[in-house]
Amino acid sequence: MQVIFYQILVLVLLSQTVFAQQFVTVLDSQSSTPIVDVIMQSLNSEKTAVTDSSGRFDALIFIAEDSILVSHLAYETVIISVSEIKNKKVIRLKIKTLLQKTVNVTDAGYKNTTSFKESINLTSEDKSKYVTVGDMLKTETSLYIKDYGGIAGVKTVSSRGMGSENTIVLFNEARVNDLRTGIFDLSSMSPNSIAQIDFNKISKGESGYISSGGILSFYTEKEFIKRTLLFTLKHNSDLYNSGFFSFTDGNKNLNFSVNFERAYSPNEFSYEFENVKRKRTNAHFNKTFIDGNIFANSNWLKINAYGMYSYFNSGIPGFVVTNNYSSSRASNLSRSYLGVLKAEFILSDDFSFITVNNYNKQDLIISDPDGIVIFDSESKESNLYDFTTLNRLRYSSTPFDLIFGYEYNYSKLNDITTFISANEVPDEILRNSNKVFINADYKLLGMGSVIQSLVVSGFSAYQHIEEQLGEEINSDEFAYSFGLKILPATKNYFAIKFNYADNFRYPTFNERYYSSLFNHNQLKPEKYKSFDAGFESAFNLLDELLISAAYFYINAKDKIIWVPTRLALQTPRNIAKVISQGFELSLKQKAFDNLLHIDVFYTFTDARNKNQTSAQDLSYDKLLIYSPQHQFNFNITFNLYDFTLSTYTSYVSERFYTSDNDVNSVLPQYVVFDASVSYRFEILNFKQSLVLTAYNLINESYFIIQSYPMPLRTFLITYNLEIL
Repeated sequence: MQVIFYQILVLVLLSQTVFAQQFVTVLDSQSSTPIVDVIMQSLNSEKTAVTDSSGRFDALIFIAEDSILVSHLAYETVIISVSEIKNKKVIRLKIKTLLQKTVNVTDAGYKNTTSFKESINLTSEDKSKYVTVGDMLKTETSLYIKDYGGIAGVKTVSSRGMGSENTIVLFNEARVNDLRTGIFDLSSMSPNSIAQIDFNKISKGESGYISSGGILSFYTEKEFIKRTLLFTLKHNSDLYNSGFFSFTDGNKNLNFSVNFERAYSPNEFSYEFENVKRKRTNAHFNKTFIDGNIFANSNWLKINAYGMYSYFNSGIPGFVVTNNYSSSRASNLSRSYLGVLKAEFILSDDFSFITVNNYNKQDLIISDPDGIVIFDSESKESNLYDFTTLNRLRYSSTPFDLIFGYEYNYSKLNDITTFISANEVPDEILRNSNKVFINADYKLLGMGSVIQSLVVSGFSAYQHIEEQLGEEINSDEFAYSFGLKILPATKNYFAIKFNYADNFRYPTFNERYYSSLFNHNQLKPEKYKSFDAGFESAFNLLDELLISAAYFYINAKDKIIWVPTRLALQTPRNIAKVISQGFELSLKQKAFDNLLHIDVFYTFTDARNKNQTSAQDLSYDKLLIYSPQHQFNFNITFNLYDFTLSTYTSYVSERFYTSDNDVNSVLPQYVVFDASVSYRFEILNFKQSLVLTAYNLINESYFIIQSYPMPLRTFLITYNLEIL
C-alpha cells in the first residue's frame, strides 16, 4: 500500500501546473549549466529579477511588449524581448572571454573567489601543473596546506586557524573524511580526474553541512557530450612517473567516462637541514586510481552513478632532527572503495527530490618490521565501513528557495589501535547518525534606487548520534546559521555579505576510543560560534578587476586536545578554548584582452588558546601550533597565442610547534617561487600540449611541519594527447 501511495503522490505532483508563474532558465551556452544571480532589468520600467540557484526567474513580472537587459559578471550582456523568452523558456549566455581561464564566478565555470567561497574549475592545463590536489590548493587558493613533505607526504587542509579535522571533505557530494582521525589526505588525490573544486568557508546548507573549518568539495566531470580520448604522461626530476588515461562518450541524454591512472616514484627528494643537503629515504610510493561516471538525463529524472577504487602504498619516512637523519622501514598501504548514486526527480516546476547514496570502504595496513611505529606487532590492519543516504526535497519558486533534508549514516570500524596502543581492542566500533535539516533563501527584488536586491538565508539542523564502544553513547546536537546578502543599486557589481553560524564537531573514532581508556566516555563535541562579514565587487578596469574581502571571528569551546597521562600515553580531553579572528583579501585582475591574469590572496589569522589549565600553563593567549599569522600568494599568468607562462609566489610567516610559543620552537618564515610554461599544438589534427613546471625555483629550504623537510628545486614535465 505504501508503494502505491507514493506512486500516486508522484503522479499528482507531476500533474501540477503552476498558473501564477512562468519560469525561464538562463544557461551557459557551452556547458548548458544553469547560471545563478543573472540580473534581468526591464528597459521600460524599474522591474528587476535575479535568477535563483537553479538559474530560473519568473518572466511574468515583465509585460510581453517589454525588453530586458540580461547581465552577469562573467557573461556577455544581451538585450532580448520578453515575448521571445516566454516562447523559448531558455536564455543562453556566452562567456565574455575567449580563453577559458581565470574568471571569478563559479557559475561561469571558472575560478571564483567570493567573501565566503572559493572555486576552481580545472582546465587540462591546470591539471598538468600539479601532481597532487594539495599542491594545487596551496598556490591557487587562500587555504593553508599542512604538508609533511614530498609527493607522498600527508597533506591536509587548514582554514582560519582551525585543525584539519574541522574541514569537511566531500567527493561528488559523499563525505570522505577518515572517521578515525577526521582528516582527509590530499596527497592521495590526483587532479587529473577532478573537474571542479569548491571551498565553502562556513556552510553548505543545501547539502546539510556546516563547519567552522569549511567544506571542501571535489567534483568529477559533470557531463560528457562528445567522444574524447585523452592520454597524459608526467615525469619529474625525483623520478616520479605517472600515466593517465581518460575516455568519455555519449550525448545529452546518456553519457559516461572512464579514468585510469598509475603512478610511482622512489621519491628520494633533496632537502636541506642544518646547512647540509641530504636525500629523503623511505618516502617511496606507488598508487593506482580507477573511476567511472555514468549520466542519464530525461525531462523528469537525472541519474549519476559514480564508482572509484584507489590503491596507495608508501613508505613512512622518519623524523629529521639533529644527529638523526635515518629512516624507518615502515610502510603504509591504503585501499579505498567509493560508490555514489545520485538521482534527481523533477516533480514539477517548483518541486524536486534529490537523493545521494554512497558507500565508502577504507582499508589501512601499517607494516613495521623494526617495531618503531607499531607498538606490539610487525603489522596491523584497520577497516572502516561508511554508508550514508542524503535525501532532499526542494521547493524553488521566486522569491523562496527551501530545502528539507534527512541524512542517515552508518559507520563501523573494526580496529582502532593501529599505531601505539597494545590495549585490548573492542571487536568493533559502531556509529549511527540521523540528521534532519532545513535550508532557506528568501530574495527581495526591486527594493528601490538604493538596494537592488536582498537575500536572507537560514540553515538549521538536528542530529542524533548513537555509538557503541563497550557501552552505548547517545548525543543530540543542534547547528544553525543565518546569512544576509545585499546588492546595492550600483553601476558595477557590488555585494555585501554577513553570516553567523553555531555548529559543532563530533569526536573522531580515535578521540572516542583513547578517551575511553581512562573512563572519559562522555567526551563532548567541540562547539563553535562563527561570524563573517565581507564584500565582493567587480570593476571594468583594463578588462576586469574583482575584489573580495572578509572579516571572520570564531569562538571555540570544549575543544579536544591530547594531554599526557602517567602511563606515557596521551588521552583527549575537552579542556581547550580558542578564539580565531582575522581577515581575507583577494584581488583578481584581467588585462589586455585576457592576455594577462593576476591573482592575489592575503590572509591574516590570529588563532589563540584562551584556556589556562594551571598556573604553570604557559600556553594561555599563545598562538596555536602550526598556525601562521600571515599568508600571501601572488600569481601571474600570461597568455600569448599557443603559449602560457605562469608564476606562483607563496609567502608564509613563522609558526610555532609548541603550545607555549617558545622562541626556540619556531619554524621560520619562507618564500616559495614556482613557474610553469606550456605550449599547445596539433599534429595530424590531434590536440597536444607540453607543460614544464619548476617547483621551489629559488631552492628555499623550509619546513611546514617540524622534522618533515620540504623538497628543494624540482622539475615536472607533462605531455597531453587528445586523440578524439
